[in-house]
Amino acid sequence: NHYLTEMSKIALDHGATIDKYVGDAILMFFGDPETRGVKEDALACVEMALAMQKRMSELAEIWRDIGIET
Repeated sequence: NHYLTEMSKIALDHGATIDKYVGDAILMFFGDPETRGVKEDALACVEMALAMQKRMSELAEIWRDIGIET
């Protein structure tokens, strides 16, 4: 699944630990097994969410161009 692949890559790039996939959702967390500190983990999580939003906008445009409605 292109969506899950893209979102997983962003999560891992920001230091998230992926626990499991549930439908089209990804359950992930920060700070365990390794932490960079509470503030740093929280900041990484917010940066990840912003990167995911940006990538979703890009993917929606690509999918729209090939005829897939989101």
